[in-house]
Amino acid sequence: MTQASQQLFMNSDLLVHDGYFYDTDSPGHPKMIEILAMAKTKNIKRVAFTHINRTERRNNMDKIKAIVSKEPIQVIFPNLNDIIEP
Repeated sequence: MTQASQQLFMNSDLLVHDGYFYDTDSPGHPKMIEILAMAKTKNIKRVAFTHINRTERRNNMDKIKAIVSKEPIQVIFPNLNDIIEP
């Protein structure tokens, strides 16, 4: 995630971003916790995580959802054909 992209995201109502793992390093993928930390500093209201690793989704989503529910930012994990209302 570059400084230029972070500036582009500033004050967004919704940021749709890759969330491959919650807190595990993976080449080419920022961690969800990194995106959430950045979102707080850039005044982003909601984050929708897409492209989540299958194993992460299968084994850890309940834990991840419980953790992010305490965040001041609304976090969404959309599924195919979901509609996100403003």
